[in-house]
Amino acid sequence: MSNIQSNDSLRELNAKLLAEIDELIAEDKVKKMKLKQELKARIELEKNKADSSAENVRRDVKITEIKAGIRKEQRANLSSTKK
Repeated sequence: MSNIQSNDSLRELNAKLLAEIDELIAEDKVKKMKLKQELKARIELEKNKADSSAENVRRDVKITEIKAGIRKEQRANLSSTKK
């Protein structure tokens, strides 16, 4: 009788452990999914930051070109008024 009880107890313990393992696997999958989403969001933010920085550089170059053109026109106007 003791052997049958022992087998039943082991089966019950085995079932509990399998359920716990399944629960841990499910939790791990959720954690991995959350980490992947967070990583994707961070990558997107960094990409946007890089794109924004590149756009700022292009704008700075354009502004410098415009300022140089204005200075050139001002010099040309000064030269023509002196003649």
